[in-house]
Amino acid sequence: MAPPSYVRPQFVASDLSNISHPQMLKKEIQNAFRRYWSFVYQTIVPHQMGWVVSLRRSEDLGLTPYMNDPLCQWPESILDKVPVLYIYLPAENARQCALAQWLPPVRAINTKPYDTKTSIPSILEMYNRDQSNHVEEAHLKYFVAVAPTDWFGLNEQTGLYSRNAAGPFDVVAFGPALFREE
Repeated sequence: MAPPSYVRPQFVASDLSNISHPQMLKKEIQNAFRRYWSFVYQTIVPHQMGWVVSLRRSEDLGLTPYMNDPLCQWPESILDKVPVLYIYLPAENARQCALAQWLPPVRAINTKPYDTKTSIPSILEMYNRDQSNHVEEAHLKYFVAVAPTDWFGLNEQTGLYSRNAAGPFDVVAFGPALFREE
């Protein structure tokens, strides 16, 4: 008999599309992450540990939450002691990522979408320092907020975090970026 496959519980992203005030956006992102960390430690960790026990395996997963199958060849650890990452996308792309709880290969930054001191040209400059992609203003209209994983790598020269894999991912919140137009 084949072992049961790992079916991970799904998180539902907070839709912050109707928020236009920076302080309210900040507060709602914080609320979304409180809800997310509760989900991770009260749902994901017990679920993955129960699954391992059902396989009669002895691996000690500890309290490490994973984005994918915890016993796969390359498990993706969710990191909870590092800043939130933001991926800037056109509105429809952000909505699709959030609803599907799925990400393509992405470039992320830790610049908050409610930081009205940050200008769109400065964000464009940061993204376009990376020669592998060209970003336009339309790409910066919306964000998805995610918890970093050990699959994100930081490019020290550009300040961009890259995740080169596509697949299931917990999008915690999405909404409009409130950067200064300049």
